[in-house]
Amino acid sequence: MKNIKSKNKIKNSTKSDVLRLICICIVLFVIYIALDLADIPSRFIASFSHINEDILGVVINSFVVIVLYIISYYAIEKHQRDKTEAEEEREKIKHENSKKAANLLINNTYTECLETLRLIGNPYILEEFIVPKIDFSKTLIENELERSLLNRPFNNIDQILNFAASGYIDQDELKNYFEVQKKFRSVVMQKITFFDLKNIEHKTEKQLELEKSVGQDFNELYSFLEFKVQQ
Repeated sequence: MKNIKSKNKIKNSTKSDVLRLICICIVLFVIYIALDLADIPSRFIASFSHINEDILGVVINSFVVIVLYIISYYAIEKHQRDKTEAEEEREKIKHENSKKAANLLINNTYTECLETLRLIGNPYILEEFIVPKIDFSKTLIENELERSLLNRPFNNIDQILNFAASGYIDQDELKNYFEVQKKFRSVVMQKITFFDLKNIEHKTEKQLELEKSVGQDFNELYSFLEFKVQQ
C-alpha cells in the first residue's frame, strides 16, 4: 500500500512538472507573438524578422490542437480517477458490510448456544423434557433431539467458512468459533449423560471430581459466551 501511494505521488509530481513547463512555454510564446505584432523587437533590433503569417497559422493551429489534447487528457484522467475512487469506496463498503454480516452470524451462533445451555442447565427441563426423549441405547444419528441440541447453533457453519475464506473473519475469531463448537458439544453431552449425578447421595471421589469437572466446563463456556454476545 505504501509503495502504491509513493508511486502515485511521484506520478502526480511528474505530471505537475510537465504541466508547469507547458504553461511556461505557452506564456512565453504568447508574449513573443504579442511583442511581434506590436513591432516592439524591431525598435531594438534592426535586422529583426517578423514571423511568417503562414508559419504562424500552422503554429497556432498546432498550439490549439496541443491545448485541446491536454484538456482532453486531464478530463479523461480525472474521470478515470473518480471512477477508481468510486470503485474503491464500493469495495470498502462491501468489505465492511461483509464483516458485519460475518460477525452477526457468529454472534447468533453464540446466542443460540447460550439458549441451549440455559435449557440443559435447568435441572427440571433437563430431567422432565429432554432426557426422557433420548434413547441412550441408540447412536447420536438415531437420537434426533440430541443431534438437534448439538448441531442447531452451528447450522450456518458453511456461511461462516465462506466469510473466513474471503478474509472477513480473522484467524483468531475462527479459532474461537471452532473451540466453542467443540466445548459446546462436550458440555451438552456431559450434562445429558450425567444428568442424574447430582441425585447420588453418597458419591465416590471420582464421581465428585466428575461432577465438579462437568460444572466447571459448563460455567466456563457459559461465561465466555455471555462475554462474546455482550461485546
